[in-house]
Amino acid sequence: MSTIDKKSNQNIVFTKSLIQKNIRLDMAIKIKQLRESMKMSQSEFAKKINKPVSTVSDIEAGNTDITLSLLIDVAVATHTDLRFKFVSID
Repeated sequence: MSTIDKKSNQNIVFTKSLIQKNIRLDMAIKIKQLRESMKMSQSEFAKKINKPVSTVSDIEAGNTDITLSLLIDVAVATHTDLRFKFVSID
């Protein structure tokens, strides 16, 4: 593998990692905003979505990967709609 190929692969890995971290933080912010709009504590929200308080805390701190299953659980428990979209970064 050439030096250029190695650099290109490193950039792809870095870019994917950055995108993943940005999505995790965006989801953390959205979930916290949802909880706060419902005027709920983390404990109350955790009970509503049937998860431990530590899970809600970790999500809001951006310290855990948020699965699609968890997002669906939140949407169903809070009677909200879950939507995704791709937005151009250019």
